Amino acid sequence: MSRQTFYQIFDSKEEVMQYHFFSFFYKHREFIEILISDNLIYLLEQQFSVYVQKIDLFRILNIAEAHSDYTASYVSGALTQILIHWFDQSFDLDIKEVSRLTETIITGQHLHNR
Repeated sequence: MSRQTFYQIFDSKEEVMQYHFFSFFYKHREFIEILISDNLIYLLEQQFSVYVQKIDLFRILNIAEAHSDYTASYVSGALTQILIHWFDQSFDLDIKEVSRLTETIITGQHLHNR
């Protein structure tokens, strides 16, 4: 894929990461379904909490926030629940759509659009 084609598909590096996030879990859906059915999804949520804090947006927030760990916990829970719901709905939204929806929800943009 050429660089030009790449940037025609994705608007930003953030969009690439979001797309890959859901692509990864879709690709490994059998394993994730086992975690969900065995009530082990908390293992995933714990890892989200660690990795969320490494995303640029949250590192910026961490500088300004006294309790950034709460933000990371909130976002980790939201990501986990969105992922579970997407699985429960049999992937009713395509990867790009669920990625955009997730970004809109987590950043609070959906509240501003009402």
